[in-house]
Amino acid sequence: MPATEYQASVHRDDRIGCVGCHKGDPRDPTAGAHKAEGFVAHPQHAEVPEICGGCHSDAAYMRHINARLPVGQLSLYRLSLHGRLSASGDAKAPTCAVCHGKHEVLPGASSKSPVNRAKVAQLCKGWHADP
Repeated sequence: MPATEYQASVHRDDRIGCVGCHKGDPRDPTAGAHKAEGFVAHPQHAEVPEICGGCHSDAAYMRHINARLPVGQLSLYRLSLHGRLSASGDAKAPTCAVCHGKHEVLPGASSKSPVNRAKVAQLCKGWHADP
């Protein structure tokens, strides 16, 4: 359930919140935010990198949130095979959410994070071994 997964997320921050990805009304923490103009319940596959990159490519915003995080990920993703496949319309190409998670986004240093250095090979193998 998204609300339960979100409880442990790095995005569970008043400066980000649900509206950081789903838009809606940031002043309404209830389901009323879902009725606001611009609310996106389920972003389309091709929208995910742009949603994530909207914040993660904004150096000033990221410095305010966590100055240690890099800000070039969207550019690098677009240059990658995964990014090029996604941009060409391949709905099976991995986006940010496939590897990092949708709602429970954990810091990469966390041993529970799927993108922790010790787990990346297993993460990739899980997808690439599936025909």
